[in-house]
Amino acid sequence: MPHRLDAQMYRTEPHMQTARTPRPLAYSSVFVFVSLSIFFVLLCRNSADLTSSDIDAPGPLSPPSDLLSSSPLSDPFPPSAADSPAPSTDLPEALRIQDADSAAFDIFALAFQPPNRDGVRTLPRVDRTHLAKLDALALLLDPHDTSNPLYSAPADNSDHLYADTVDTPHFSDTPKLQWPPTVTALPAPPVQRRPTDLTLCGATRCRFLLPLRISEPEARARHHVAQLARLAHALNRTLVLPNVGKGRLGACFRWPLGRYYDIDSLDVDLHTPGADDHEGYDADDGLDGLFDDTSTVRAVSLDAFQQWTRGRGSNPPSAQIAWLSARQDGALEHADIYSGPSLVAGMLTSGIDEVASRLPGCLDTKFALALEAYTPVFVRPSRKALKTGTAGAAVARALLDDQLALAWQNTDAENNTGTALQPADVLVVNWDLRVPLFPSPLELEYSAALTAAARAMAPPAPYVAVDWRMDNLAADAVGDCARSLVGALSGALLVHEDIHDVWLGLDVPLGLGKVEELDASALQALQERGVREQHVDGARFVTRAFRSGGELDGWEVRGYEEFDNAGLSMETLQDGGVRDIINRLIGEGAALFVASGESCGKPSASTQSLMENRKTAFSESSGPSVLRNDVLHFERS
Repeated sequence: MPHRLDAQMYRTEPHMQTARTPRPLAYSSVFVFVSLSIFFVLLCRNSADLTSSDIDAPGPLSPPSDLLSSSPLSDPFPPSAADSPAPSTDLPEALRIQDADSAAFDIFALAFQPPNRDGVRTLPRVDRTHLAKLDALALLLDPHDTSNPLYSAPADNSDHLYADTVDTPHFSDTPKLQWPPTVTALPAPPVQRRPTDLTLCGATRCRFLLPLRISEPEARARHHVAQLARLAHALNRTLVLPNVGKGRLGACFRWPLGRYYDIDSLDVDLHTPGADDHEGYDADDGLDGLFDDTSTVRAVSLDAFQQWTRGRGSNPPSAQIAWLSARQDGALEHADIYSGPSLVAGMLTSGIDEVASRLPGCLDTKFALALEAYTPVFVRPSRKALKTGTAGAAVARALLDDQLALAWQNTDAENNTGTALQPADVLVVNWDLRVPLFPSPLELEYSAALTAAARAMAPPAPYVAVDWRMDNLAADAVGDCARSLVGALSGALLVHEDIHDVWLGLDVPLGLGKVEELDASALQALQERGVREQHVDGARFVTRAFRSGGELDGWEVRGYEEFDNAGLSMETLQDGGVRDIINRLIGEGAALFVASGESCGKPSASTQSLMENRKTAFSESSGPSVLRNDVLHFERS
């Protein structure tokens, strides 16, 4: 059924079969036109290919010779004057670039390509490789070669000051200056010459006495500096002045001796090279004006000594350790060589490493010394000789004895001769003496800076000075000791009605003005500077007594906050030795002096020295004096 319907649907009617309609003429015309167009396009394309092949026949980057030599009559599109090719010149070999696919070609002919017959200029194909070659060739050009096409002669009236110093061709008449100038090399560091033996020691070979450690604290150690100078003089050696720091003296500390003391007060004829004799090391160490040229005892700063040792390079100076003490160190083995009524002397046989381990560590890290050659020695003066003042000469004779001074360690059988021919260059002294070796000891006075700071910080005279050591005080004892101190001050101030100011010297740099404002975070920050909780509690209790309604109302208290007006830095204030010196200087000028007893804080060596000086001055004063007491102790109630 579906097939039958399809047959009827496409059946031709009878009237349509009787006459056939002819094909229209337009269809044939369209076909012919399209065919001709395709043929014409193909013909034009073929002609364009032939023209391009004729131009590029000599090479892809070189113009054809027939086009370069063609006349204007044969070319319907002659080039203009501006487009005319560059005149041919004999170029140097450096200006010709070798291509991988063709012979050497002319870079200037390449740049001046003529147009083709259609009036279109064919641009040359130049990639980064060609640009790099051209840049390299420009650097090889001789700036003075007149045959160089890029050469441009300077004008007659131009002044080329830098013409002879330029290493590239002149592309313009005016030289191009660059600012800032190009840095081609870093400047060499200045050569630091080491001080010579002759300028440093006054001899062709230096021999030093280096006080490595002075065992006593600052208040007593300053008495030993003059002792060391006299010993160096007796041994014909140059004294190395010790450094200071943390209330101690020795070679391992940070600051020069002049930070604590006035070296001019050392009444000994010492000598050190003047500013004109120094060769490369810093002479600004507080020694200027201390020494003269006629003296027989010489001294140098520790910095100058260090530079001298470093200047020896691979040949470090020889050194020998000398242990001076009134008691024998039981940890070190020894062999007695000389024993008499004045002293016992001998060699330390424990070995250099074990002996050095008993000394400060800076001996190995701070100084370049050869300690292996000489055997360490010891000298132990007797108590009787120390009391009578005859120990100094005996100690000097023992250290000059060949059995000690030339004690040689047989550590290297290949290079060791078995006998030392001369004493060591450096005698490293461990000074563990409490009593002076020589009679009539001198002591150093304090530096002018610290003396001026103490005067600026001290209350108006007359005043009371308090020294309270709480560092090792138990926390439960702070309140009882603070009440005892307030009571002692109240009783003393009521008797001396003309005194209105109190100096509270603590063993930490704690300002009293803001002690009530300290919170937990501020206290934690202060703990890094040595301030403990008991210090804050004790200071709070005392300062509250001076406030309105307190037991000491009407009197003024001041403390370390006065450092702001003293001209000293916070770094200086952090040093415990500086604080002790300030307290001692203020205490020496106080009308009344109050110090903590054993139960409220053991007095330091500095406080004990101050009390001894006040007792001596108070007992010797027969007339009017600034001192109204020697010391008043307060104890735990």
